[in-house]
Amino acid sequence: MEGEHGERISEQVQRTRTRIESQDETRHTFVAKLGDRVVGFSSPSIIDGQRRVGAIYVLPEAQGRGIGHLLLEQPLGWWGPDKDIYLHVATYNHSAIGFYERHGFAKTGRDATDEVAKLPSGAVIPEIEMVKLAK
Repeated sequence: MEGEHGERISEQVQRTRTRIESQDETRHTFVAKLGDRVVGFSSPSIIDGQRRVGAIYVLPEAQGRGIGHLLLEQPLGWWGPDKDIYLHVATYNHSAIGFYERHGFAKTGRDATDEVAKLPSGAVIPEIEMVKLAK
């Protein structure tokens, strides 16, 4: 996402800043910090009326401390339990799929591969859809 030689880093930083600054009732960004250091974030949104977890990222050195759990719980609490919540995850990311299953998500059987998961090389990351059903 940063380019072969880091040439897209400033573009990525600006896109993230814009996303954080343009939060409203359809999108939000939650940030996790250890001390003064940002170690992860989640960015849930509502797209076409569907509540989506969006991205959840935790730096590798900060994983295993419950940060991912907290970053997932934030959007679930923000929306409440009254509607289904969806996410897309890479088909080969078995660790993430297991993480989401432990938090009550289940595979829907639908392919979720789209242009959002397109890499600079043109390759597209294969994704599946998961859902946590409303209570």
